[in-house]
Amino acid sequence: MVILENLRAIKAKHAALCCQAREIAAAQRESMDSIRNNLSCVMKLVQHVQQSTEVEVTSPTGHFLFTHNPMFSALEGWVNVAKKSQLF
Repeated sequence: MVILENLRAIKAKHAALCCQAREIAAAQRESMDSIRNNLSCVMKLVQHVQQSTEVEVTSPTGHFLFTHNPMFSALEGWVNVAKKSQLF
């Protein structure tokens, strides 16, 4: 009898943990979607700024080289990290 009560308690705990895991997974998906969307917007903005300020993008490896405006040197590393992480 005690074993059956323990089994019921374990099943209830398992069901609660599964519910929590589903909620966490859904929140994680929403978060990643938001990050992807925001990063996509930033990348479009960077491309627009590159085009409007005559910034050259040249590299056989696909890395950005910001040559006309020193303001973009900090963005170069950030963009390369974002590309490597494949967030967009």
